[in-house]
Amino acid sequence: MDNVILPATALRAARCARAGGQMKIPSALDVLRARAREDSDLAAKALGQVRHACQQAAAKLEQLLAYELEYRQKLQSGLTAGIVSGDYENFQHFILTLETAIAQHRHALNQWKEKLHQAMALWQSKQQRLNALSTLHSRL
Repeated sequence: MDNVILPATALRAARCARAGGQMKIPSALDVLRARAREDSDLAAKALGQVRHACQQAAAKLEQLLAYELEYRQKLQSGLTAGIVSGDYENFQHFILTLETAIAQHRHALNQWKEKLHQAMALWQSKQQRLNALSTLHSRL
C-alpha cells in the first residue's frame, strides 16, 4: 500500500486508521452543501460589490444634477443682473456639457441597476440551493 498514490482524503483516512483513530469521510451531501455555501458566499460578495457600484453611480448622477441646477441658477442671476455675451455663451456651453454627462450617467446607472437585479437573482438562487441542501441534510 505504501507505493499506491491515494487521493488526499483517502490518504488522511488511511493514516488515521493506521494510527488507531477514526476519521469521518464527508458524505456527498456534505460536499454539495459546502460547495453550495461557497457559491452563495461568492454570489453575496458579488452582490455587495455591484450594490456599492450602483450607489456610487447614483451619487455621481445626483452630484451632476446639483451642478446643473447651480449653474442654471447662476446663469439666471447673471441674466437678471446683466451678463456679457461671452459669459452667457460659456454658461450655455458648460450647461450643455453637464446635460451630456447627465445623460451618460443616467444610462450607466440604468445598466448598474440591471446588473444589481441580476446579481440579486443569482444570490437568491444560490441561497435557495443551499437552503434546500441544508433542509435535506437535517432530514437525514
